[in-house]
Amino acid sequence: MISKPYKDRFIDDRSMSPNAQEFLQGIAAVLEDETSDWRPVLSELLELIPRDDHGERLARAGYAYGVGKRMRGAFPAPSILMFCSALNLIGHAPNVGLKESLIASMEKIDSAGLSDDEDMQAILQAAKERAGFDMVSQMLRNEFSAGLTRMGGYSREDLDRVVRDIVAIGHQARHEALVDIIEWSTVQVSDWMIMSISDIPKDQGFWEAMLLRAPAGHTFHGAGRLGTLAHQAQKGCAQAILMRLEALRK
Repeated sequence: MISKPYKDRFIDDRSMSPNAQEFLQGIAAVLEDETSDWRPVLSELLELIPRDDHGERLARAGYAYGVGKRMRGAFPAPSILMFCSALNLIGHAPNVGLKESLIASMEKIDSAGLSDDEDMQAILQAAKERAGFDMVSQMLRNEFSAGLTRMGGYSREDLDRVVRDIVAIGHQARHEALVDIIEWSTVQVSDWMIMSISDIPKDQGFWEAMLLRAPAGHTFHGAGRLGTLAHQAQKGCAQAILMRLEALRK
């Protein structure tokens, strides 16, 4: 999670809990990645982070950040999921319109004497789950947007697109076991010289893509699409955590 020179001095007391040594390296990684000179040792971080639920969530978020950082190169979509999980721990859920509509609907159903109807209960449960999903998604978009805004360099349109894609990929990694999105081409090679490259259509079904064969004299070449997005997710996550650490330092 952190560089060897920093790690060599980070654990300033080997008698400290292994949990502290491991978890707080994630916080240290945020500081090393995003600041030029803030390099606290373990005992200093233990003094900085409050011993309450807020502090626990911050420590766990830092650890999730560190794990996502380790995974990013090989497993970009799962790393994005870890960055989303980190911000899910420390973010504040917004008020979304669906939640207000749900409350109003529940009152109407109750006044109509249908609150015990099984079909109505099933519909309400589905609506509650959707409201929760929407709140989490909006909260994550807000957190990544705030973090990346601090980095600068994004137009409003680009920022909205990036944070939307980050959250969407996080959900896909969680629900569909997404690891990366690979764009495949077939490459014709002769005497180590590339003669031609043919793109494979992107609308291939799962088994169509699984059963593809390269033409004679060609080989497959794949390029992952999510590496840049995972890097942007890491930066947005780190800055969101850093904002909380800076507030504690004041």
